[in-house]
Amino acid sequence: MICSICGRTAPCEISQATSRPWCKACQKRRARCVGCSRVELIRGGTIAKPLCAACTRPDPAFWGCCPACGHRQLSTRSCTRCNLRQRLQVLLADHDGDVRAELRGLHDNLGGSDRPNLVLAWLNKACILEFPATRWHGPARTIDTEARWAQARWLLHDHAVHPVDRVAGLLVLLYAQTPAAVSRLTLDHVQATERAVRLRLGREPIALPEPLASLVTGLVARRSGHAALGDQATSPWLFPGGRPGQPISAYQLAERMRRLGLRPAQSRTTALFSLSTELPAAVLARLLGIHIKVAVAWQQACAGDWTTYAAGYSRRTPAPAQDAEPALQHAGG
Repeated sequence: MICSICGRTAPCEISQATSRPWCKACQKRRARCVGCSRVELIRGGTIAKPLCAACTRPDPAFWGCCPACGHRQLSTRSCTRCNLRQRLQVLLADHDGDVRAELRGLHDNLGGSDRPNLVLAWLNKACILEFPATRWHGPARTIDTEARWAQARWLLHDHAVHPVDRVAGLLVLLYAQTPAAVSRLTLDHVQATERAVRLRLGREPIALPEPLASLVTGLVARRSGHAALGDQATSPWLFPGGRPGQPISAYQLAERMRRLGLRPAQSRTTALFSLSTELPAAVLARLLGIHIKVAVAWQQACAGDWTTYAAGYSRRTPAPAQDAEPALQHAGG
């Protein structure tokens, strides 16, 4: 059979987009579309005049789309570029889920490649990417508590901001949560009664103050994801994602915060520093869901023992990450 795109005689399938034969090689071929000038997977046209999916069949109802970015494709799974960005996030992000400033250029260049499939294949072939440790995981910047409270006040009172962004941002700013931890919250973590609204971030729930309490209960009432519309009664997630039955990814949640001007890692650092001056380490661990060793280390840092703490940290042998204990005001107090 002759491929309608490359003109070679080869085993072919009939394209759903054009109803014409196309070979396996052309199904994987990327080129600059003559219609939109973007480098995309070829879905029509010829080798000399290739067309992407949107230019081959402009009707958006024909195509599925990537649940994260909306890219048109036959599948409803994450597209190659979004898979690449998530892979880079795993490789380059620090323990707070934020890509460090010195690696941001590498992250953006690789993630913005015209050939995301080649970059992803290269990353998957590499056994491991190693970057030398350049700092200890204590406060790496000036602790700006004023900026933290200004951002918190903005999210508490600005009704123009999407409720998902307001709640997620406030959990980072006020309770030192990571985007990954926020994305995994379910409806069972919210305990609403006539007297109070409690949220379980660690072993013990936290009684939420107003107006955050109302924001959380409002989010529960009208939560929705790209694929959760009409399925709100069965989705268990507080922040549903684009795939049915799945939460929003930590990467997507962090990107939403960055578009608002928030820096999740820096905001969490400031929150941890402030909370560590107010609460005993054991209480901090129980309420925020962080490991007791992390809570103790932050208390040593904020107490001013910087030289001893930083020197001790630099001599430690890296250990496997431990799961944080599952819950700033005590629910009972």
